[in-house]
Amino acid sequence: MPPRYELAMAPCPGAGDPPHMKKRALAAVLWFYSTWYAGAMVAHMLGVSEALGPILGTAAAAIIAGDPRGLIWNRAPRTPSAPMPSAVQNPA
Repeated sequence: MPPRYELAMAPCPGAGDPPHMKKRALAAVLWFYSTWYAGAMVAHMLGVSEALGPILGTAAAAIIAGDPRGLIWNRAPRTPSAPMPSAVQNPA
């Protein structure tokens, strides 16, 4: 039987980031590096500044991560979560 003080603690359901946020962060990193590389290749072929790669990479990652118009990441309607019990049953 657990000690009394542990019975009074409310459980912490669902700690951490939702899984779709991890996908969004990973997608932003991948878009950053791939667009940086593509921008560096284009800059080398056209003979323009090498700063084109990081600038394009940062812009692409910001657009993918932010998704300002909601075209890439679907925004599911929020459903109310189950209400937490007001008090945990404590025999003391």
